[in-house]
Amino acid sequence: KNLRVKLRIIIPPQSIAIRNGHTEDEVRGMFGPFPVGSTVTLSCAATGGIPRPVVSWWNEGKLLDNVSEVNVGDVTINSLILPKLSHHHLYQQFTCQAANSNLSTPISSSVTIDLSFPPEVVTILGSNEALSVTESYSVVCEARGSRPAAVINWLKNGHMLTDTKTEVLSNGNVTRSTLRIHPKSGDNDAILTCQADNPKLPLSSIEDVRTLKVYYAPKLNIKVGANLDIMDIKEGDDVYFECQSQANPGVYNVKWFLNGQLLMHNQSSGVIQINRSLVLQRVTRIFSGIYTCQATNIEGIGDSNAVKLNVKFKPVCFPDQKFVYGGSSHEELHIMCQVESYPQAVQFRWALNTSMEVTDVPKTRSSSIRSTSTLSYTPHDQQDFGTMMCWAMNELGQQENPCYFQIVPAGVPEAVSNCSVSLNNSALGGSVEVECESGWGGGIRQSFTLEVHSVSTVSSLAQLQQQDEPHFIVSALMPGTEYKLLVYAENSQGRSRPLSFSVHTPIDVAERQTSANAVSTQHTLFTSPIFQILLGVVVALVICCAVLLILLKMRGGKRGSTRDIQRHMQTEVMYDKVDTQVKSCDDGGFIKKGFASPDIILVTSDKMNLSDKENFQQYISAKEPSLYINPGSLRKTDLITHEESERLLQESQLYNIVSLKRNNSPILQASMSGSDYISNYGRLTPSGSSITSSLRSGSIFSSSSGHGSSCTVALRPDSQTQDYGHAYSAFTPVIKPMPPRATETSL
Repeated sequence: KNLRVKLRIIIPPQSIAIRNGHTEDEVRGMFGPFPVGSTVTLSCAATGGIPRPVVSWWNEGKLLDNVSEVNVGDVTINSLILPKLSHHHLYQQFTCQAANSNLSTPISSSVTIDLSFPPEVVTILGSNEALSVTESYSVVCEARGSRPAAVINWLKNGHMLTDTKTEVLSNGNVTRSTLRIHPKSGDNDAILTCQADNPKLPLSSIEDVRTLKVYYAPKLNIKVGANLDIMDIKEGDDVYFECQSQANPGVYNVKWFLNGQLLMHNQSSGVIQINRSLVLQRVTRIFSGIYTCQATNIEGIGDSNAVKLNVKFKPVCFPDQKFVYGGSSHEELHIMCQVESYPQAVQFRWALNTSMEVTDVPKTRSSSIRSTSTLSYTPHDQQDFGTMMCWAMNELGQQENPCYFQIVPAGVPEAVSNCSVSLNNSALGGSVEVECESGWGGGIRQSFTLEVHSVSTVSSLAQLQQQDEPHFIVSALMPGTEYKLLVYAENSQGRSRPLSFSVHTPIDVAERQTSANAVSTQHTLFTSPIFQILLGVVVALVICCAVLLILLKMRGGKRGSTRDIQRHMQTEVMYDKVDTQVKSCDDGGFIKKGFASPDIILVTSDKMNLSDKENFQQYISAKEPSLYINPGSLRKTDLITHEESERLLQESQLYNIVSLKRNNSPILQASMSGSDYISNYGRLTPSGSSITSSLRSGSIFSSSSGHGSSCTVALRPDSQTQDYGHAYSAFTPVIKPMPPRATETSL
């Protein structure tokens, strides 16, 4: 039996490859990326295999294509077209499989599609609020949906900004960029652009824009009115200024300034402000200066540029100059004429106006520098004194009213006046500031002198001479001491009458504070209602006792002798005449100043208790009298005979009471004014006194006041047991000129 068997040999495909349908390049694994919407062609070629293999495309287990388009030799090719790729194609795997028998395992190759997405949306976050040039801001922009992550760029009016910071979030799906911006006034209405694009996809950028609103302080500029030449403004012209502004938001409260001082609307003075405009009508030279404007908005205050206005005017006299010149015959004087003008004066003319005629002075006698002309003039006789007149000229013409200078014979300067004294005291010494007003200097240069005198000595303690101003500082003064200050002016013709005044330095700072505390405590006590009731009761009892004592003294005085009175007297008595027109030296002196002492009792003439002429003679002849009488007060009493009064007063008061001595003490004569007083040291301290002898224990003071009052003072011998003279050696007054004060000028 013969059998015929047909043997079929199966040879599987040798290889398989996937190629890019456009480039024929073999691809494996990840294929792409491809833009969304694009078309991709995949070509799968299987080599070898008997019988010819079937080449097919599969996706996620689904057969897509199993028809081969090309069969050349032992190569079998099947192409797959993927049109309009979309997001769902991302990372999808496509497999090419070749098989020719069920007896063998098919061979295959796979690729994974990779896609690129453009940004889907880009947004500038936050509200579009106004920005201030005084602040810094952060602006955030986000881009979503891009693959790979989007690149964000910032632009302002098309110009790239670089101060940025970028973050990638959500696995690359979100890109966030932060821009740091410092706005300027020029950024107002600028276009800010946030641009996002995928670098893998050309022409894929999208953007978001925002118009910036920037607030800034006003920027101002002064514009001069049209058809107005600011360099040729004359008195009587009108001037117009406009304050132009650049500001966001708009300005308000526009102000104008002249030389830094605020100009107010005053139509009567020719200053008119309308909105942002300034109108100056009929200007004069006082309108000259630097003009600025100022405006305000919510961002601040802005100042403009400065515009200088020089108003042209004819020359006028400079006010602060010397107008009176004094000199002697045949003495050359140099008279200076200063004028103000714009433009500057170029010529000067001089003329002398005497009581006889007006005579022009030759130009050869004068010289000029800028706005000042100096005339050399020598008066020879009385007719050469008079009024010198000066005119100046500039391009606008001659000065309308000349400057007048009085040429007078030189004289002695006037005394200073209106002196003020400021006292600065400390525990170890004090200082005094003296400021006076100078008088007429006699027509020539004058200087000022301050002298410091002690009331107990004739010699000057210190002096400062040849000062240009009557302003002085006296230091190193002894506390609790009275000083006499003399201020006078002098020039080459002589010295003025000195102005004299007294200064009493306080004792001690601590003592004054203690006294102030005591007064405060007493004031609290005195305001108590209980104290007021007790005070009323005490006052009533004192009045009753005083009345009884007066009655007893009146009766006892008639029976007692004068020597009994002297024996029981323990304090000194001072008599003073009573004058209804002029205050006595006591009323204007230590009584007023509160230096009353138990060692001194004031007795006016209406209180004299001299019963007869004999008693008076006993007072005069007593060896140790305790009662001294001012002879001047005897004029007003009828108890002393007229002959005795005339005998005592026929010569000066001092010589009539020389016999009234005590312990052979010399007499101190002093001219006492209304401010004389007795110090707490028991010494007489007159103001403006001329002392003729030294003071000792028990001295008698007799004075004749320049104010029409006279007084005689006697001190108890035991009231001067202490000597304070040594204290003056430790305090030597020092005088120095007061430093000049800054001059304040107002425009």
